[in-house]
Amino acid sequence: MIDFLELLSDYPLQIAVIASIIGAYLWPIIGRFIRNLFVRIRYPNVKRGYCSENLRIESFSSVAFERNGDPILLERMWIRNFKNISDIDLLFTEESQLEGNWSCIAGINGAGKTTVLQAISIILMGERLVTELGRERLRRFLRRHKGATHKAEIEAVVRQGNRRCRLYLPLDENGVDNSKLLSHKDYHLMSTVWKLLGDQLVVSYGASRSLSDSLDNRYSNVSRAVQRHMTLFDPLSQIANVEAVIGEKSEISVKVVRVLSNLIRETLSDKSIGLLPVIRDSGITFKQRTASVQAIDLPDGYKSTLAWFADMCSTWISATVPSGRKGDDPRAITGIVLVDEIGLHFHPSLERSIISMLRRVLPNVQFIVTTHSPLVLSSFDRSEIILFDKDADGGLRYLDRQIFGFTTNEVYEWLMGTIPQSQVMEELLRTRDEDSSVYLYQSPQTNELEATEIQNRRRQLLRELGLFKGKYEKN
Repeated sequence: MIDFLELLSDYPLQIAVIASIIGAYLWPIIGRFIRNLFVRIRYPNVKRGYCSENLRIESFSSVAFERNGDPILLERMWIRNFKNISDIDLLFTEESQLEGNWSCIAGINGAGKTTVLQAISIILMGERLVTELGRERLRRFLRRHKGATHKAEIEAVVRQGNRRCRLYLPLDENGVDNSKLLSHKDYHLMSTVWKLLGDQLVVSYGASRSLSDSLDNRYSNVSRAVQRHMTLFDPLSQIANVEAVIGEKSEISVKVVRVLSNLIRETLSDKSIGLLPVIRDSGITFKQRTASVQAIDLPDGYKSTLAWFADMCSTWISATVPSGRKGDDPRAITGIVLVDEIGLHFHPSLERSIISMLRRVLPNVQFIVTTHSPLVLSSFDRSEIILFDKDADGGLRYLDRQIFGFTTNEVYEWLMGTIPQSQVMEELLRTRDEDSSVYLYQSPQTNELEATEIQNRRRQLLRELGLFKGKYEKN
């Protein structure tokens, strides 16, 4: 011990240099070990290869993005004290066996599916645009619990190629908490990324999206960039850009028609009901059997999907024309698209196929969607499904199997925790009315008349055995 102290007193500078070199080498290793250990404890079901590289917001330095670089994608997100969500971490770019870049959020009503989409929309809009939502609306996003109002925080990691940048947006009673935001070490980088996101396709569509031939002026003072998200925040608002489908000819709509028509042909053209698009420079109409139908008069499922198709194509054309990237192929579209209840109003035949068709036709778009449909859910890789479950650790349920081959009933029971039958039959059986048993005999293979015959034969057999005395039998 004395020898060491003598050495320290004789060579203090040399020892300090050696210690600093050793510390500089070992500290990153020790820090990486501690972070990985924390991640593995908190997120035991996430692939460790993914955790060690991507699930560490503190472990990387934000890098400036390029103006004409690859499209920006959302990789990970943290939401704290936002509406009904207290604290949740979400991954959006896990490896999938399927084509495209998709995430599907599922769960019961009130679990927070739409809330997550709203939080994503807000963090991608950024500090300047989000204020256009209005202070009162931003105030309603704050979580209220046991009489207290908590400040909200949304944090995300976005990626452009191999470059990553952190985004952070704190909210308080006055809207954006500028004191926190401006003091963030990556504020200037974040501001640049938000400007770049404003130049690419980033759109949101709420469950009430549809076409309308009336003009909604309530958000005329809001920028076009924010209007593209309003249906997610106001169910009565209208899709921003639908000139191409309601026949209002403009310079941009003529360009949109060419891209939109190819998208429609590969997704919504349905020969089984005789619905075929008729493409004109002034807009798009549909031929249904022998009749010509305007887009505004289509069934709700087609109309709501056509509305966000048109807006997406219009936004992309507007964003890409200045850079010279033109074309009619929807496969060239890049960006981030949020869709609440993507299968809404669809017939089951289209619910079953819409995701696969969109994967094929729009392979370069990052989709983040929600659904209640078991047919839509079974179109996703298990790594693409974010399943809210209040009984699971962290409020999210990890799937240990693929559900591609599940029947609708199996998805209802195993994934959604719902009996795949109406409650009507249970209520009828509780009345103990013997005539209700005829409903149990009916099936896709047995009609009502055949079921009645089966019921009568079984009653007769029970009478012969002395085991049946119905309400109409005499004592």
